[in-house]
Amino acid sequence: MKKIIVMIVIITVYSCKSTGTYYWNGNTSSDKNHLVLDADSTFSYNWSNHIAGNFKIEGKWKEINNILYLKENYLKFKNNKLKDLGLGKRRYISVVNSDKIPMSALKLVINNNDKFLTTDFDGYCYLTTEVLNSIKVYDADTNYFLGEFDLNNSTLKSYELMIDYKTISKSFCNDCPFEFKRKGNKLYPLKNNKIDKEYFFLKDIE
Repeated sequence: MKKIIVMIVIITVYSCKSTGTYYWNGNTSSDKNHLVLDADSTFSYNWSNHIAGNFKIEGKWKEINNILYLKENYLKFKNNKLKDLGLGKRRYISVVNSDKIPMSALKLVINNNDKFLTTDFDGYCYLTTEVLNSIKVYDADTNYFLGEFDLNNSTLKSYELMIDYKTISKSFCNDCPFEFKRKGNKLYPLKNNKIDKEYFFLKDIE
């Protein structure tokens, strides 16, 4: 019982050390690039770049051995639609927008595997995977997350995925760091388990 209490106290102390508002390179005058870590293990990440402009990411965070891990809440876009195209000679996925225009250069992650497919000029990609459980769709150039589709162990059939761009917020960007090494009041981005000392988030001490 004492061990459990000690562990809870340790976790609480570490959480208190890390919670707060952090500004990119200590620039407290900017509301664009800053990170808020809350005591309930949620975070909000306000980020800006030349491609996406300003956008906000939310999710859960945890800290292990002074390393912070941020995991984004994937949004399930209500207006995205999945259409069963039935059986055919060749199995494929077709991706269109809400105006039925084919969407090329999208990355399709099948069944949460490391490998992915990319839609061609006509919005098609052809399947070799026998069973489909899920498909996550990203923009191949910027890695923005566009939606997730559940297929419930589907076999043999082809599908059309409709992505409703009108309701999509740019919820993920590949230049946003999501792992940090905490040193005092600074969070340093980790790249391939190495500290990027050129940039950091500095905690705002009021």
